[in-house]
Amino acid sequence: MSDETGNCIHLSRLGRHAVIWFEKPQSGPPVMTIDMMDRFGAIIEEIGAHPDIRSVTLQSEDDQVFLAGGDLQEFAALDTPEKGRKMALKMRKVLSALEDLPCPVIAVLEGDVFGGGCELILAADILIAAEGIHLAFTQGRFGLITGWGGATRLTRRVGPGSALFLLTTGRPITADSAKAIRLVNDLIAGDEMDDYLDEIRASLELISPEAIRAAKKAVRATQSLPFEQCLDNELDLFTGLWASPQHKEGLQAFFERRAPAWANEPSSDPDQGKE
Repeated sequence: MSDETGNCIHLSRLGRHAVIWFEKPQSGPPVMTIDMMDRFGAIIEEIGAHPDIRSVTLQSEDDQVFLAGGDLQEFAALDTPEKGRKMALKMRKVLSALEDLPCPVIAVLEGDVFGGGCELILAADILIAAEGIHLAFTQGRFGLITGWGGATRLTRRVGPGSALFLLTTGRPITADSAKAIRLVNDLIAGDEMDDYLDEIRASLELISPEAIRAAKKAVRATQSLPFEQCLDNELDLFTGLWASPQHKEGLQAFFERRAPAWANEPSSDPDQGKE
């Protein structure tokens, strides 16, 4: 689905790993339109229907700008608070659905990220940035604050001081600075990104799908539950896996010095290109 400016989001599969692409438009950087929000939500729903998917990466075909935020020309027509709220709530629900996927979501930042683009990547579990890129929360320059959940997610990720600095100054920060405040998880040279992602996907193949889902549940619970409840939740998840066939297979594979069976299982959806 493309909008009038040529922007599009599409899905591709690399075996058991999904990639959501932000397409480079004919002119200007990639931006998020209302139609794209609907398409984004539909793709996330489609991924959720495939339990064999081990990871999702968010990538941009524009190597200069990952995502420049919302389509300001389109959003300017939302001339009442109710229309603005409806748009923001739509995208907030899409990003919540992205967070709720049972597999890791990895944002791969090979270009600069601005405004709503920064809000979007914060809904990913892991942020990988190419060296030399910049990130900026530019909403304040348009008389706004974040509306897609960015302030909340940013504060949980980097703490109130760093979050307030980024939100109130709108100043771009380098990928190095973003890593220093734990906004991004790792920095990779741009020409090494593809190999790095291959290594990450290969590592995920060695972890049982059930363990990956349980780990994400345990980590996500820490965002909403008291400490003791998180400990109990983690123990329950551990206990549920203890007698599982995957635990037994993992041990047997270790003793036999081989890869576990789940690493060799064929994908139910073989390699395919863009949809």
